[in-house]
Amino acid sequence: MAANRKKKTKTDAPSAVMPLASAQGGFGQELVNWLFPAYVTLIVLCVGAFVTRWTMVQGHEMPLDRAVLTAVNSATLTGFPQSVSPNWFKTPGQILVLLLTLAGSLFSLLTGGLAVSRILKLPFSDAQIVRAALLAELIALILGAFGLCGTGPGLLSGLSQGAAAFGNSGMSLGTPFGLDDWQTHLIVLPMAFIGGLGITVLIELYHAAIGGRKISNHAGKVLAMSFGLYLVALLVILGLRWFVTSGGNGDFRSLLASTSAVAIDSRTAGFPLEMAHLWPRYMQWMVMLLMMIGGSPGGTAGGLKTTTVVALAQGTRRTLRGQLPGRQFGIALSWLGIYLAVALIGFLMLVGAEPQTEADRLGFLTISGLSNVGLATDAVNITARGSYILSALMLCGRMVPLLVLWWMADTTSDADLAVG
Repeated sequence: MAANRKKKTKTDAPSAVMPLASAQGGFGQELVNWLFPAYVTLIVLCVGAFVTRWTMVQGHEMPLDRAVLTAVNSATLTGFPQSVSPNWFKTPGQILVLLLTLAGSLFSLLTGGLAVSRILKLPFSDAQIVRAALLAELIALILGAFGLCGTGPGLLSGLSQGAAAFGNSGMSLGTPFGLDDWQTHLIVLPMAFIGGLGITVLIELYHAAIGGRKISNHAGKVLAMSFGLYLVALLVILGLRWFVTSGGNGDFRSLLASTSAVAIDSRTAGFPLEMAHLWPRYMQWMVMLLMMIGGSPGGTAGGLKTTTVVALAQGTRRTLRGQLPGRQFGIALSWLGIYLAVALIGFLMLVGAEPQTEADRLGFLTISGLSNVGLATDAVNITARGSYILSALMLCGRMVPLLVLWWMADTTSDADLAVG
């Protein structure tokens, strides 16, 4: 009897020390139930707008397949370079591009952040997560409005560039900064990196900075993986490009700037800094691996996520030791299987729809679309069937990981990492 009382006291202790608003309910579940249909409805409405004279110059209205590709490209924060730039749209069309970028960012931050908070039982209320997401977006818009994320006429271009930088989207108005501009490396790419960490990680870092609160295992793994992947990608790709491709000759500073940008851009900002056809073949395959990994749960980046890789590694190690890997490993393995299955099906469908395009280019396009990266060998100019297939891949890449997160939130009570 005493043992039972002792065991119960030990189990209840964390709740007494750290009351969890998210575990007690709140409005988060209702908000998420509303966000999914609202997100899809907005995309459909914008598709309808993009085929009219309201958004395009008369005589240059988009066909339906291009309207779908444009709306999904913006809303999923993928940002593939298209043959028709949003700078050519009328003002209402440009406003819709900004609206879709903001909607995609908030959809990912709120839906993912609320799920991560529940999975990890973090001491943050639903209202705190909503406020943090809105504040992060506001800061990004302010930076863009001051011209720190790109150049272009008018306030609308600046707002779009700020939203795209934090949202890890390569689609914005105006003209983005290039590889030789300091803003790219000190403002734009760091904003994308921060956006890909996840809103709950940003909240934890804030509380750690002002109150000395210890960050969770999840946040620690996210930071370690994010910085680690950047450094490994930078050193490996830079070494290969310097010693193998250029033979130790050339402009090392330019090569360093390019490689540093690629190490962040591929996970999963997709800013149009360089076209992939300019890279050596081995580098394209390495970038595909980085695109698959992507960012972290509850952020604006796509991909399998850094924590999925950690959960797979931990579960494999436990299995080899004869231990139970846990439900966390099972969900990570399921998500990996879903991702690979969707990628294979999408690739085969693109091969059938685009027989004139090389298979390796379509493979790059498939992974870039499914991970919501937006990097491409050149401007995306494919058939109507190809546009619909690519749009479906982008939507899967944005929505399925969020569904995996909520699956985990509803079924897993002992996770120390959020997967999806």
